[in-house]
Amino acid sequence: MIKKLYNLIRPWLPRDYAKFNGVRSKGVRYFDRTRNFPDYEAELCSVITQHLRSGMAVVEVGGGLGISAVYASKLIGEDGSLTVYEGSEQHTEIVRDTINCNETPSKTVVQNQIVGQPIHLYEESNTANSIPPAKLPDCDALVLDCEGTEIQILSEYTHTPQVVVVETHEQFVPGCTTGVECILNHNNYQ
Repeated sequence: MIKKLYNLIRPWLPRDYAKFNGVRSKGVRYFDRTRNFPDYEAELCSVITQHLRSGMAVVEVGGGLGISAVYASKLIGEDGSLTVYEGSEQHTEIVRDTINCNETPSKTVVQNQIVGQPIHLYEESNTANSIPPAKLPDCDALVLDCEGTEIQILSEYTHTPQVVVVETHEQFVPGCTTGVECILNHNNYQ
């Protein structure tokens, strides 16, 4: 009974800090019992760690809590640049806060914009405008964690980055993993 009541009021409770894969972010609510999520986005962060290097220009679509953005920023360093696109206004602020409180070194810009057609946003946004994937800037690395819009972005993006990192979301678009693999293979990515 208490858990049901808590779940009803939880969305209105203030956000609080916790550790997500070693990164401090406002990803929990007051009175949440768990404050440490060591495996959060572990695969995505591992691939980012393997492939991003100092000085790279990185575009990330789908900022979420900002965890992968912090990983990317620390890897690309002061000489790198990071542009994060997040469709949810509330999560845009969370990403900015996560970047700031983790003292990331790169030049980082967080845009409250939806890239392509929104399939699933964490929260609705009244402020985000939509931009077509072809309008994304050129980059050395493209990181996609965009809850179902991966195929559209990969199909319409006009540049050829050295590195493409994609987290697919079969729960929103069944078959998208196969579609992403086909696009990447067609463009000679491994």
